[in-house]
Amino acid sequence: FSANERAIYVSSIAKKEGIDLFLSLHVNSLPTHPEFSRYEMDYFIDNPYAEALDVFCRDLASGLDNESKIFADVYDEAFLVTKKGTHPSVLIEMGYATNESDCKKLNSSEWRGEFAKTLAEACESWIASYEEK
Repeated sequence: FSANERAIYVSSIAKKEGIDLFLSLHVNSLPTHPEFSRYEMDYFIDNPYAEALDVFCRDLASGLDNESKIFADVYDEAFLVTKKGTHPSVLIEMGYATNESDCKKLNSSEWRGEFAKTLAEACESWIASYEEK
């Protein structure tokens, strides 16, 4: 799927069935700077859930093993999955494929399991915060 197709698909599901939280997982790449190594979380600042998405991103970042960068902005076409629709959505870059250390982690089933566990815990916190309201 292209970014536009993913955004349309997710928006149609959100209207039809509802979405508690949409996560789009990615691996970043920057060949000119192989030293870059970090998680990045992006959400659309004009999303009705922006304040809660910031809390979600900070909660997730606190459980990860390196410096995380959280971006909240009005994005260009590359971030259609967070920009289109009114459901809560976050694009997560899990590291840099062009960084040797990140690449080793991304290829490790143990690391992927730990990442999935941390992500699941952040999602559970997100859901619990909405069940309380």
